[in-house]
Amino acid sequence: HKAAVPLSLDFCVGNRLILSKDKDAHFEFCLETEANEVQPGLYTNVTTISPRYVACNLTGRVLVLSQHGQTLDKSAEAIPHKGRLPLSWVDLKAGTKSPGVAIKLTDVSSDGNSEELTTRWSRKISTKMGRISISAPCGECDEHVRVVKQVKKQTTYLVFSLETAEEPTFRIENHTRGTKLHFAQRGFKVEKTVGPGERPVFSWIDPEAPSPKLVCQLEHEGK
Repeated sequence: HKAAVPLSLDFCVGNRLILSKDKDAHFEFCLETEANEVQPGLYTNVTTISPRYVACNLTGRVLVLSQHGQTLDKSAEAIPHKGRLPLSWVDLKAGTKSPGVAIKLTDVSSDGNSEELTTRWSRKISTKMGRISISAPCGECDEHVRVVKQVKKQTTYLVFSLETAEEPTFRIENHTRGTKLHFAQRGFKVEKTVGPGERPVFSWIDPEAPSPKLVCQLEHEGK
């Protein structure tokens, strides 16, 4: 068991409670008060404090998570497979919205050392999105990560898992006989090619881009 860490109160607005471990770790909690009847006609108020955001890792890898817009490696926290972690923020002030996060995927090698699978941080993942599929850079190929938001009472859970070829969130299918499809997310130079009969998994590089769109180009055989 880990030793308890004392937290200090930053501010409380409505049912939103912000506590900090230090100047670079601010935690959001939610307050919920319910009246429970303990005896006929006798009620007691019960106040529950729960994390506002919790990240759940079901990727089969070690998920490294950091606050978007900050020095990512400085505020990074690792979550093992099937682990959970309340989100903390480096910079959070009264009246401001919760920042988004960025992710990396790592694995643990046989000698126990952490080994990076993705070479760069992903783009921003908002805590407000319902379900997205985001590309996590990994050399010449990307890992496709599904992020699903689940709300239980006052807590929002961000569940991270890898997309599967059988049931992905998005897929690009080329049903032509002799035409290659080259496509990229508008605003990015990263281009993918889908040959005739191929049907790869697709995910957005930046799912928060305004009205994300694909730019496509067809290449016919012999031309």
